Amino acid sequence: ALAAVDRPTTRRLLLAGYLCGMAVTTHLQAVLAMPVILCLMLRSLWRGVDARHPAVSAGRGLIAMLAGGLAGLSLWLYLPLRSGRGPGFHWSDVAGLGSLWSHLTAADYRSSFFVLSPTAMLHNLRHFADLVWAEVTPFGVVLLLAGVAGLWQRDRRFLLTVSGAIILSLLAAMNYQRDPAGLDVFFLLALTGCTLLIGAGVDVIVRWRARPATLV
Repeated sequence: ALAAVDRPTTRRLLLAGYLCGMAVTTHLQAVLAMPVILCLMLRSLWRGVDARHPAVSAGRGLIAMLAGGLAGLSLWLYLPLRSGRGPGFHWSDVAGLGSLWSHLTAADYRSSFFVLSPTAMLHNLRHFADLVWAEVTPFGVVLLLAGVAGLWQRDRRFLLTVSGAIILSLLAAMNYQRDPAGLDVFFLLALTGCTLLIGAGVDVIVRWRARPATLV
């Protein structure tokens, strides 16, 4: 998607749309990773790029993104075929259009979000902080901060995309109350974003120390 932002060709927009659509079929949390990158892609389409790399028209680019997204989402068509055909698909009956739509839009979970008090939201946020401290470790937090600083200087679009995904993921998870034992699942996107920032921090150190750091 960021490659499509840099140079929005039809091929790149198709691929970005396809990967975004396919990601949503894995888990609806993937939607939270897309608002910032979609805004950047649309801005790139409307502004165009330099003369050496002429961009596709905005209309054609939008069609490419939509076509790619629908191709990725087409994996959902398997669900009605699989539902009810023996063990293995046990979440819900999705034989009809209504039940399929309810399943795809996570209707069972809608009432579990954005109903918490500020105190409960802070409790969920503290739980995320504990997760980061345990999973990332203090050393990882230092690398994360180094990654933020390095990306601010070299690649703010990447930083904006990852940070946006982390923030939206935290907003959703902080407001979740259905199953406290299952809360960690809703932090996965935020934790993944943190690991990307840690990777950027490692890159900062490698660039700074060159060969010794690369060897390590």
